[in-house]
Amino acid sequence: QKMLDMETGCQGTGAQGCLCNTCVEGANAFPWIDERTQKVSLRVLVFNPNMGMYALTSTVFFFARSGHVWKDIVVQSFRMTNYGSTSTTWVLIVAMVIWCCILIHMIRKETQEILEVVRRFGVKSIYDQYIGFWNVVDWISIAGSIPVVTVWIAFDLSVSDVNQQMMSMIQSDLLSDETALNHLYSLVDTVNWWARSQRYLLSTYPVIVMLRLFKSFHEQPRLALVTRTMVWCGTDIVHFGLVLLVIFMTYAISGVCLFGQHLYYYANIERAMHTTFRMFLGDSDWHDLSLAGHVPAGIYYWTFNILLVMIALNVLLAIILDGYTHIKAKIGDDAETLVSQSLEIYNRWIQVRRKQLIAIEGVLQAFQDKEVERLKTEQFDKYNGRWDAEILEEAQRGVLLREDLINVDDVFLVVPEMGKKQARDLMKGGLQLYEKEYPPMTAEEKGVEDVHRDVGTIKSLVAEIRRDLQLRRGGASAAANASEGLSTRFLRHNVRKLAALVEDELLEEDQFQACQKLVMRHLGGLGR
Repeated sequence: QKMLDMETGCQGTGAQGCLCNTCVEGANAFPWIDERTQKVSLRVLVFNPNMGMYALTSTVFFFARSGHVWKDIVVQSFRMTNYGSTSTTWVLIVAMVIWCCILIHMIRKETQEILEVVRRFGVKSIYDQYIGFWNVVDWISIAGSIPVVTVWIAFDLSVSDVNQQMMSMIQSDLLSDETALNHLYSLVDTVNWWARSQRYLLSTYPVIVMLRLFKSFHEQPRLALVTRTMVWCGTDIVHFGLVLLVIFMTYAISGVCLFGQHLYYYANIERAMHTTFRMFLGDSDWHDLSLAGHVPAGIYYWTFNILLVMIALNVLLAIILDGYTHIKAKIGDDAETLVSQSLEIYNRWIQVRRKQLIAIEGVLQAFQDKEVERLKTEQFDKYNGRWDAEILEEAQRGVLLREDLINVDDVFLVVPEMGKKQARDLMKGGLQLYEKEYPPMTAEEKGVEDVHRDVGTIKSLVAEIRRDLQLRRGGASAAANASEGLSTRFLRHNVRKLAALVEDELLEEDQFQACQKLVMRHLGGLGR
Protein backbone atom coordinates (compact mmCIF):
# COMPACT_ATOMS: atom_id res chain seq x y z
CA GLN A 1 0.00 0.00 0.00
CA LYS A 2 2.83 2.41 0.76
CA MET A 3 4.52 1.73 -2.58
CA LEU A 4 1.26 2.09 -4.46
CA ASP A 5 0.59 5.32 -2.61
CA MET A 6 3.96 6.81 -3.59
CA GLU A 7 3.72 5.80 -7.24
CA THR A 8 0.04 6.17 -8.19
CA GLY A 9 -1.63 7.90 -5.28
CA CYS A 10 -4.54 6.47 -3.36
CA GLN A 11 -6.88 5.77 -6.25
CA GLY A 12 -5.98 2.08 -6.41
CA THR A 13 -5.97 1.34 -2.69
CA GLY A 14 -8.84 3.32 -1.29
CA ALA A 15 -8.75 5.58 1.71
CA GLN A 16 -9.62 2.76 4.17
CA GLY A 17 -6.41 0.84 3.65
CA CYS A 18 -4.13 3.81 3.05
CA LEU A 19 -2.00 5.18 5.86
CA CYS A 20 -0.60 8.33 4.24
CA ASN A 21 -1.13 11.77 5.77
CA THR A 22 -2.84 13.00 2.62
CA CYS A 23 -5.76 10.61 3.09
CA VAL A 24 -5.92 11.10 6.84
CA GLU A 25 -6.21 14.87 6.36
CA GLY A 26 -8.92 14.34 3.76
CA ALA A 27 -7.10 16.15 0.97
CA ASN A 28 -7.17 15.15 -2.69
CA ALA A 29 -5.27 11.95 -3.36
CA PHE A 30 -2.15 12.45 -5.48
CA PRO A 31 1.31 10.84 -5.65
CA TRP A 32 3.92 12.73 -3.64
CA ILE A 33 6.77 11.32 -5.75
CA ASP A 34 6.48 12.02 -9.47
CA GLU A 35 8.66 13.08 -12.42
CA ARG A 36 9.05 16.57 -10.89
CA THR A 37 10.54 15.28 -7.63
CA GLN A 38 14.20 16.21 -7.25
CA LYS A 39 14.98 14.85 -3.80
CA VAL A 40 13.45 13.22 -0.72
CA SER A 41 14.90 13.75 2.75
CA LEU A 42 14.42 11.62 5.91
CA ARG A 43 15.59 13.29 9.13
CA VAL A 44 16.27 11.97 12.64
CA LEU A 45 17.24 14.17 15.61
CA VAL A 46 19.52 12.61 18.25
CA PHE A 47 20.22 14.27 21.62
CA ASN A 48 23.22 13.19 23.74
CA PRO A 49 22.90 14.75 27.22
CA ASN A 50 26.26 13.37 28.38
CA MET A 51 28.13 15.22 25.63
CA GLY A 52 25.69 18.12 25.51
CA MET A 53 25.30 17.61 21.76
CA TYR A 54 22.46 17.62 19.23
CA ALA A 55 22.86 15.76 15.93
CA LEU A 56 20.39 15.98 13.05
CA THR A 57 20.99 13.11 10.62
CA SER A 58 19.46 13.59 7.16
CA THR A 59 19.34 10.87 4.51
CA VAL A 60 18.80 12.57 1.16
CA PHE A 61 17.75 10.74 -2.00
CA PHE A 62 18.61 12.69 -5.16
CA PHE A 63 16.73 11.77 -8.35
CA ALA A 64 18.79 12.18 -11.54
CA ARG A 65 17.29 12.84 -14.96
CA SER A 66 18.09 9.31 -16.04
CA GLY A 67 15.99 7.85 -13.21
CA HIS A 68 18.96 6.83 -11.09
CA VAL A 69 18.63 7.58 -7.36
CA TRP A 70 21.70 8.84 -5.54
CA LYS A 71 21.79 8.92 -1.74
CA ASP A 72 23.68 11.12 0.64
CA ILE A 73 23.86 11.10 4.45
CA VAL A 74 24.40 14.49 6.11
CA VAL A 75 24.96 14.95 9.86
CA GLN A 76 24.57 18.45 11.33
CA SER A 77 25.52 18.79 14.98
CA PHE A 78 25.71 21.64 17.47
CA ARG A 79 26.38 21.97 21.18
CA MET A 80 23.98 23.00 23.90
CA THR A 81 26.24 26.02 24.47
CA ASN A 82 28.51 28.06 22.22
CA TYR A 83 31.36 28.32 24.70
CA GLY A 84 32.41 24.76 25.52
CA SER A 85 34.68 24.17 28.52
CA THR A 86 35.79 26.81 31.01
CA SER A 87 39.31 27.20 29.57
CA THR A 88 37.95 27.54 26.04
CA THR A 89 35.40 30.08 27.25
CA TRP A 90 38.06 32.40 28.68
CA VAL A 91 40.18 32.20 25.54
CA LEU A 92 37.12 33.01 23.43
CA ILE A 93 36.15 35.94 25.66
CA VAL A 94 39.67 37.43 25.52
CA ALA A 95 39.75 37.09 21.73
CA MET A 96 36.34 38.77 21.42
CA VAL A 97 37.43 41.66 23.65
CA ILE A 98 40.59 42.22 21.59
CA TRP A 99 38.58 42.10 18.37
CA CYS A 100 36.05 44.61 19.70
CA CYS A 101 38.86 46.96 20.78
CA ILE A 102 40.35 46.82 17.28
CA LEU A 103 36.96 47.62 15.76
CA ILE A 104 36.48 50.57 18.10
CA HIS A 105 39.95 51.88 17.22
CA MET A 106 39.17 51.58 13.49
CA ILE A 107 35.86 53.41 13.89
CA ARG A 108 37.49 56.17 15.95
CA LYS A 109 40.34 56.61 13.45
CA GLU A 110 38.10 56.73 10.36
CA THR A 111 35.68 59.09 12.10
CA GLN A 112 38.50 61.45 13.05
CA GLU A 113 39.74 61.42 9.45
CA ILE A 114 36.25 62.30 8.17
CA LEU A 115 35.89 65.11 10.70
CA GLU A 116 39.28 66.49 9.73
CA VAL A 117 38.29 66.52 6.05
CA VAL A 118 35.00 68.25 6.91
CA ARG A 119 36.80 70.81 9.06
CA ARG A 120 39.37 71.67 6.39
CA PHE A 121 37.42 71.25 3.14
CA GLY A 122 33.72 71.17 4.05
CA VAL A 123 31.06 68.46 3.93
CA LYS A 124 30.78 68.48 0.14
CA SER A 125 34.43 67.55 -0.24
CA ILE A 126 34.13 64.17 1.52
CA TYR A 127 33.72 62.39 -1.82
CA ASP A 128 36.81 64.02 -3.35
CA GLN A 129 39.09 64.18 -0.31
CA TYR A 130 38.15 61.06 1.67
CA ILE A 131 36.40 58.42 -0.44
CA GLY A 132 39.01 56.04 -1.83
CA PHE A 133 39.48 52.33 -2.40
CA TRP A 134 41.34 51.65 0.85
CA ASN A 135 38.99 53.78 2.96
CA VAL A 136 36.07 51.86 1.46
CA VAL A 137 37.83 48.62 2.46
CA ASP A 138 38.13 49.92 6.03
CA TRP A 139 34.41 50.69 6.25
CA ILE A 140 33.52 47.34 4.66
CA SER A 141 35.53 45.59 7.37
CA ILE A 142 33.71 47.65 10.00
CA ALA A 143 30.30 46.98 8.43
CA GLY A 144 31.12 43.29 8.00
CA SER A 145 31.61 42.90 11.73
CA ILE A 146 27.97 43.89 12.40
CA PRO A 147 26.36 40.79 10.79
CA VAL A 148 29.04 38.60 12.39
CA VAL A 149 28.02 39.78 15.87
CA THR A 150 24.30 39.71 15.00
CA VAL A 151 24.37 36.15 13.69
CA TRP A 152 26.40 35.00 16.69
CA ILE A 153 23.77 36.39 19.07
CA ALA A 154 20.89 34.95 17.01
CA PHE A 155 22.56 31.53 16.93
CA ASP A 156 23.06 31.59 20.69
CA LEU A 157 19.39 32.51 21.28
CA SER A 158 18.20 29.77 18.88
CA VAL A 159 20.23 27.13 20.72
CA SER A 160 18.63 28.32 23.98
CA ASP A 161 15.16 27.89 22.43
CA VAL A 162 16.02 24.32 21.41
CA ASN A 163 17.27 23.55 24.92
CA GLN A 164 14.09 24.91 26.49
CA GLN A 165 11.86 22.97 24.08
CA MET A 166 13.77 19.73 24.69
CA MET A 167 13.66 20.13 28.47
CA SER A 168 9.92 20.88 28.42
CA MET A 169 9.23 17.81 26.24
CA ILE A 170 11.25 15.57 28.58
CA GLN A 171 9.62 16.94 31.72
CA SER A 172 6.09 16.78 30.24
CA ASP A 173 6.64 13.39 28.58
CA LEU A 174 5.83 14.82 25.14
CA LEU A 175 8.60 13.08 23.19
CA SER A 176 6.02 11.22 21.10
CA ASP A 177 3.70 14.20 20.63
CA GLU A 178 3.64 15.10 16.93
CA THR A 179 2.97 18.81 17.48
CA ALA A 180 5.83 19.16 19.97
CA LEU A 181 8.15 17.21 17.67
CA ASN A 182 7.28 19.38 14.69
CA HIS A 183 8.00 22.49 16.75
CA LEU A 184 11.30 20.99 17.94
CA TYR A 185 12.35 20.16 14.38
CA SER A 186 11.47 23.69 13.22
CA LEU A 187 13.65 25.12 16.02
CA VAL A 188 16.49 22.80 15.01
CA ASP A 189 16.11 23.94 11.41
CA THR A 190 16.41 27.53 12.62
CA VAL A 191 19.59 26.70 14.54
CA ASN A 192 21.08 24.98 11.50
CA TRP A 193 20.21 27.99 9.32
CA TRP A 194 21.94 30.38 11.72
CA ALA A 195 24.87 27.96 11.97
CA ARG A 196 25.29 27.92 8.18
CA SER A 197 25.01 31.70 8.04
CA GLN A 198 27.61 31.99 10.75
CA ARG A 199 30.01 29.69 8.88
CA TYR A 200 29.52 31.65 5.66
CA LEU A 201 30.14 34.98 7.39
CA LEU A 202 33.15 33.72 9.32
CA SER A 203 34.61 32.37 6.07
CA THR A 204 34.03 35.69 4.26
CA TYR A 205 35.22 38.06 6.97
CA PRO A 206 38.90 36.94 6.80
CA VAL A 207 38.87 37.90 3.10
CA ILE A 208 37.93 41.46 4.13
CA VAL A 209 40.70 41.42 6.73
CA MET A 210 43.08 40.23 4.01
CA LEU A 211 42.18 43.31 1.92
CA ARG A 212 43.12 45.52 4.87
CA LEU A 213 46.48 43.73 4.99
CA PHE A 214 46.91 44.58 1.31
CA LYS A 215 46.40 48.20 2.31
CA SER A 216 49.50 47.91 4.48
CA PHE A 217 51.34 45.99 1.77
CA HIS A 218 50.61 48.83 -0.67
CA GLU A 219 53.04 51.10 1.17
CA GLN A 220 55.96 48.65 0.82
CA PRO A 221 57.26 48.24 -2.76
CA ARG A 222 58.27 44.60 -2.50
CA LEU A 223 55.09 43.57 -0.69
CA ALA A 224 52.96 45.52 -3.16
CA LEU A 225 54.45 43.64 -6.11
CA VAL A 226 51.55 41.18 -6.30
CA THR A 227 48.76 43.73 -5.93
CA ARG A 228 50.33 46.14 -8.44
CA THR A 229 50.78 43.27 -10.89
CA MET A 230 47.08 42.37 -10.70
CA VAL A 231 46.09 46.03 -11.11
CA TRP A 232 48.40 46.52 -14.09
CA CYS A 233 47.17 43.42 -15.97
CA GLY A 234 43.59 43.59 -14.69
CA THR A 235 42.18 44.93 -17.97
CA ASP A 236 43.79 42.16 -20.01
CA ILE A 237 42.60 39.53 -17.53
CA VAL A 238 39.01 40.79 -17.73
CA HIS A 239 38.94 40.72 -21.53
CA PHE A 240 40.61 37.33 -21.70
CA GLY A 241 38.26 36.11 -18.96
CA LEU A 242 35.27 36.77 -21.22
CA VAL A 243 36.75 34.51 -23.89
CA LEU A 244 37.62 31.91 -21.28
CA LEU A 245 34.10 32.05 -19.83
CA VAL A 246 32.51 31.36 -23.22
CA ILE A 247 34.68 28.26 -23.75
CA PHE A 248 34.16 27.13 -20.15
CA MET A 249 30.35 27.38 -20.27
CA THR A 250 30.29 25.60 -23.64
CA TYR A 251 32.05 22.58 -22.17
CA ALA A 252 29.90 22.66 -19.02
CA ILE A 253 26.69 22.51 -21.09
CA SER A 254 28.19 19.83 -23.34
CA GLY A 255 29.08 17.82 -20.24
CA VAL A 256 25.47 17.88 -19.03
CA CYS A 257 24.23 16.65 -22.40
CA LEU A 258 26.93 14.00 -22.76
CA PHE A 259 27.44 12.66 -19.23
CA GLY A 260 24.27 13.75 -17.38
CA GLN A 261 22.61 10.33 -17.56
CA HIS A 262 25.66 8.47 -16.29
CA LEU A 263 27.45 10.71 -13.77
CA TYR A 264 25.79 12.51 -10.89
CA TYR A 265 28.32 15.33 -10.94
CA TYR A 266 27.06 16.22 -14.44
CA ALA A 267 23.38 15.84 -13.53
CA ASN A 268 22.66 19.60 -13.74
CA ILE A 269 24.43 22.72 -14.91
CA GLU A 270 25.56 23.80 -11.42
CA ARG A 271 27.33 20.51 -10.76
CA ALA A 272 28.70 20.46 -14.30
CA MET A 273 30.28 23.91 -13.84
CA HIS A 274 31.98 22.75 -10.65
CA THR A 275 33.21 19.56 -12.33
CA THR A 276 34.45 21.47 -15.38
CA PHE A 277 36.45 23.80 -13.14
CA ARG A 278 38.00 20.77 -11.44
CA MET A 279 38.95 19.39 -14.86
CA PHE A 280 40.45 22.79 -15.70
CA LEU A 281 42.76 22.35 -12.69
CA GLY A 282 43.65 18.79 -13.70
CA ASP A 283 41.24 16.84 -11.47
CA SER A 284 39.46 14.47 -13.88
CA ASP A 285 38.52 10.79 -13.97
CA TRP A 286 38.75 9.23 -17.43
CA HIS A 287 37.17 5.98 -16.26
CA ASP A 288 33.94 7.74 -15.30
CA LEU A 289 33.90 9.85 -18.46
CA SER A 290 34.33 6.77 -20.66
CA LEU A 291 31.00 5.38 -19.43
CA ALA A 292 29.35 7.62 -22.03
CA GLY A 293 31.42 5.99 -24.78
CA HIS A 294 35.13 6.07 -25.53
CA VAL A 295 34.83 8.06 -28.78
CA PRO A 296 32.60 10.95 -27.60
CA ALA A 297 34.30 11.07 -24.20
CA GLY A 298 37.71 11.06 -25.92
CA ILE A 299 36.77 13.97 -28.21
CA TYR A 300 35.43 15.92 -25.20
CA TYR A 301 38.50 15.17 -23.09
CA TRP A 302 41.08 15.91 -25.80
CA THR A 303 39.55 19.18 -27.00
CA PHE A 304 38.98 20.35 -23.43
CA ASN A 305 42.60 19.82 -22.43
CA ILE A 306 43.97 21.37 -25.63
CA LEU A 307 41.79 24.50 -25.59
CA LEU A 308 41.48 25.21 -21.88
CA VAL A 309 44.41 23.56 -20.11
CA MET A 310 47.19 23.85 -22.69
CA ILE A 311 46.24 27.11 -24.44
CA ALA A 312 43.92 29.22 -22.28
CA LEU A 313 45.63 28.56 -18.95
CA ASN A 314 49.08 29.29 -20.38
CA VAL A 315 47.83 32.51 -21.99
CA LEU A 316 46.46 33.59 -18.61
CA LEU A 317 49.78 32.84 -16.94
CA ALA A 318 51.61 34.73 -19.70
CA ILE A 319 49.47 37.83 -19.07
CA ILE A 320 50.22 37.71 -15.35
CA LEU A 321 53.94 37.06 -15.84
CA ASP A 322 54.17 39.95 -18.31
CA GLY A 323 52.61 42.25 -15.73
CA TYR A 324 54.91 40.91 -13.01
CA THR A 325 57.98 41.54 -15.17
CA HIS A 326 56.83 45.08 -15.93
CA ILE A 327 56.15 45.97 -12.28
CA LYS A 328 59.35 44.27 -11.14
CA ALA A 329 61.40 46.35 -13.59
CA LYS A 330 59.57 49.52 -12.53
CA ILE A 331 60.21 48.91 -8.82
CA GLY A 332 63.89 48.15 -9.44
CA ASP A 333 66.39 46.03 -7.58
CA ASP A 334 67.27 48.81 -5.12
CA ALA A 335 63.79 49.00 -3.57
CA GLU A 336 63.63 48.97 0.20
CA THR A 337 63.13 45.67 1.94
CA LEU A 338 60.58 45.15 4.67
CA VAL A 339 63.28 45.01 7.35
CA SER A 340 65.05 48.21 6.28
CA GLN A 341 61.80 50.13 5.91
CA SER A 342 60.56 48.93 9.32
CA LEU A 343 63.80 50.07 10.96
CA GLU A 344 63.57 53.42 9.19
CA ILE A 345 59.98 53.96 10.34
CA TYR A 346 60.87 52.97 13.90
CA ASN A 347 63.90 55.28 14.05
CA ARG A 348 61.88 58.15 12.58
CA TRP A 349 59.11 57.55 15.13
CA ILE A 350 61.64 57.61 17.98
CA GLN A 351 63.21 60.84 16.70
CA VAL A 352 59.82 62.50 16.29
CA ARG A 353 58.90 61.62 19.87
CA ARG A 354 62.22 63.05 21.05
CA LYS A 355 61.57 66.28 19.08
CA GLN A 356 64.62 65.61 16.92
CA LEU A 357 62.63 65.44 13.68
CA ILE A 358 59.53 67.08 12.27
CA ALA A 359 56.90 64.65 10.99
CA ILE A 360 56.50 64.59 7.21
CA GLU A 361 52.79 65.38 7.62
CA GLY A 362 53.74 68.52 9.54
CA VAL A 363 56.13 69.64 6.80
CA LEU A 364 53.48 69.13 4.11
CA GLN A 365 50.91 70.97 6.23
CA ALA A 366 53.29 73.91 6.65
CA PHE A 367 53.81 74.22 2.88
CA GLN A 368 50.07 73.96 2.35
CA ASP A 369 49.37 76.72 4.88
CA LYS A 370 51.89 78.92 3.10
CA GLU A 371 50.16 78.23 -0.22
CA VAL A 372 46.80 79.14 1.34
CA GLU A 373 48.18 82.49 2.52
CA ARG A 374 49.57 83.17 -0.96
CA LEU A 375 46.22 82.45 -2.57
CA LYS A 376 44.43 84.65 -0.07
CA THR A 377 46.78 87.53 -0.90
CA GLU A 378 47.09 87.18 -4.66
CA GLN A 379 43.60 85.97 -5.58
CA PHE A 380 41.37 87.76 -3.09
CA ASP A 381 38.96 88.93 -5.80
CA LYS A 382 38.57 85.42 -7.19
CA TYR A 383 37.46 83.90 -3.91
CA ASN A 384 35.73 87.04 -2.59
CA GLY A 385 36.91 86.43 0.92
CA ARG A 386 35.48 82.87 1.14
CA TRP A 387 38.24 80.55 2.38
CA ASP A 388 36.29 77.34 1.94
CA ALA A 389 37.06 73.93 0.46
CA GLU A 390 37.78 75.40 -2.98
CA ILE A 391 40.81 77.43 -1.92
CA LEU A 392 42.04 74.68 0.39
CA GLU A 393 41.81 72.12 -2.38
CA GLU A 394 43.66 74.42 -4.79
CA ALA A 395 46.34 75.03 -2.17
CA GLN A 396 46.84 71.33 -1.64
CA ARG A 397 47.00 70.73 -5.39
CA GLY A 398 49.42 73.63 -5.78
CA VAL A 399 51.80 72.22 -3.17
CA LEU A 400 51.81 68.75 -4.71
CA LEU A 401 52.16 69.99 -8.31
CA ARG A 402 54.47 72.97 -7.86
CA GLU A 403 57.35 73.08 -10.35
CA ASP A 404 59.50 75.87 -8.97
CA LEU A 405 62.89 74.90 -7.53
CA ILE A 406 63.42 75.01 -3.79
CA ASN A 407 66.52 74.55 -1.67
CA VAL A 408 67.33 73.99 1.97
CA ASP A 409 66.94 77.69 2.81
CA ASP A 410 63.41 77.67 1.36
CA VAL A 411 62.51 74.74 3.59
CA PHE A 412 63.86 76.64 6.63
CA LEU A 413 61.70 79.64 5.76
CA VAL A 414 58.56 77.51 5.77
CA VAL A 415 59.49 75.18 8.65
CA PRO A 416 61.98 77.10 10.81
CA GLU A 417 61.99 74.50 13.58
CA MET A 418 63.38 71.82 11.26
CA GLY A 419 67.01 70.79 11.70
CA LYS A 420 69.59 71.20 8.94
CA LYS A 421 70.25 67.47 8.68
CA GLN A 422 66.57 66.65 8.19
CA ALA A 423 66.23 69.43 5.62
CA ARG A 424 69.23 68.11 3.63
CA ASP A 425 67.99 64.52 3.89
CA LEU A 426 64.52 65.62 2.81
CA MET A 427 65.84 67.45 -0.25
CA LYS A 428 68.15 64.55 -1.13
CA GLY A 429 65.35 62.01 -0.82
CA GLY A 430 63.05 64.16 -2.94
CA LEU A 431 65.71 64.45 -5.66
CA GLN A 432 66.27 60.69 -5.66
CA LEU A 433 62.54 60.08 -5.87
CA TYR A 434 62.23 62.52 -8.78
CA GLU A 435 65.09 60.87 -10.67
CA LYS A 436 63.47 57.49 -10.11
CA GLU A 437 60.06 58.65 -11.34
CA TYR A 438 61.50 60.71 -14.24
CA PRO A 439 64.81 59.08 -15.21
CA PRO A 440 67.00 60.81 -17.82
CA MET A 441 66.72 59.63 -21.41
CA THR A 442 68.96 56.77 -22.46
CA ALA A 443 70.91 56.68 -25.70
CA GLU A 444 68.20 54.62 -27.35
CA GLU A 445 65.50 57.06 -26.27
CA LYS A 446 67.54 59.99 -27.55
CA GLY A 447 67.97 58.13 -30.84
CA VAL A 448 64.22 57.72 -31.10
CA GLU A 449 63.76 61.43 -30.43
CA ASP A 450 66.27 62.25 -33.17
CA VAL A 451 64.41 59.97 -35.57
CA HIS A 452 61.16 61.79 -34.83
CA ARG A 453 62.87 65.11 -35.54
CA ASP A 454 64.31 63.77 -38.81
CA VAL A 455 60.90 62.51 -39.84
CA GLY A 456 59.65 66.08 -39.57
CA THR A 457 62.54 67.24 -41.76
CA ILE A 458 61.71 64.54 -44.30
CA LYS A 459 58.09 65.68 -44.41
CA SER A 460 59.16 69.28 -45.17
CA LEU A 461 61.52 68.08 -47.92
CA VAL A 462 58.78 65.97 -49.45
CA ALA A 463 56.54 69.04 -49.50
CA GLU A 464 59.26 71.01 -51.33
CA ILE A 465 59.67 68.20 -53.87
CA ARG A 466 55.93 68.05 -54.43
CA ARG A 467 55.85 71.79 -55.14
CA ASP A 468 58.78 71.42 -57.57
CA LEU A 469 56.98 68.61 -59.40
CA GLN A 470 53.85 70.70 -59.71
CA LEU A 471 55.97 73.52 -61.16
CA ARG A 472 57.54 71.18 -63.74
CA ARG A 473 54.28 69.55 -64.77
CA GLY A 474 52.47 72.90 -65.12
CA GLY A 475 55.17 74.54 -67.29
CA ALA A 476 52.83 75.87 -70.05
CA SER A 477 53.72 79.51 -69.47
CA ALA A 478 56.92 81.20 -70.53
CA ALA A 479 57.84 81.99 -66.94
CA ALA A 480 57.60 78.33 -66.05
CA ASN A 481 59.73 77.30 -69.04
CA ALA A 482 62.33 79.91 -68.18
CA SER A 483 62.59 78.63 -64.61
CA GLU A 484 62.56 74.95 -65.55
CA GLY A 485 66.34 74.57 -65.31
CA LEU A 486 66.47 76.17 -61.85
CA SER A 487 63.50 74.09 -60.68
CA THR A 488 65.08 70.88 -61.94
CA ARG A 489 68.36 71.60 -60.12
CA PHE A 490 66.49 72.45 -56.92
CA LEU A 491 64.40 69.28 -57.26
CA ARG A 492 67.46 67.07 -57.64
CA HIS A 493 69.12 68.82 -54.70
CA ASN A 494 66.12 68.11 -52.43
CA VAL A 495 65.96 64.51 -53.62
CA ARG A 496 69.65 64.03 -52.79
CA LYS A 497 69.11 65.57 -49.33
CA LEU A 498 66.13 63.31 -48.74
CA ALA A 499 68.01 60.21 -49.90
CA ALA A 500 71.03 61.06 -47.72
CA LEU A 501 68.83 61.65 -44.68
CA VAL A 502 67.01 58.38 -45.18
CA GLU A 503 70.31 56.56 -45.69
CA ASP A 504 71.91 57.99 -42.55
CA GLU A 505 69.03 57.76 -40.11
CA LEU A 506 66.45 55.17 -41.05
CA LEU A 507 67.50 52.50 -43.57
CA GLU A 508 70.15 49.88 -44.02
CA GLU A 509 72.33 50.04 -47.14
CA ASP A 510 70.40 47.51 -49.24
CA GLN A 511 67.07 49.02 -48.19
CA PHE A 512 68.37 52.51 -49.09
CA GLN A 513 69.45 51.46 -52.59
CA ALA A 514 66.08 49.89 -53.32
CA CYS A 515 64.29 52.95 -51.92
CA GLN A 516 66.49 55.32 -53.94
CA LYS A 517 65.77 53.47 -57.20
CA LEU A 518 62.07 53.46 -56.45
CA VAL A 519 62.02 57.19 -55.63
CA MET A 520 64.03 58.17 -58.67
CA ARG A 521 61.92 56.02 -60.99
CA HIS A 522 58.74 57.48 -59.54
CA LEU A 523 60.06 61.06 -59.87
CA GLY A 524 61.23 60.36 -63.42
CA GLY A 525 57.78 59.19 -64.40
CA LEU A 526 56.20 62.27 -62.91
CA GLY A 527 58.77 64.45 -64.71
CA ARG A 528 57.93 62.90 -68.05
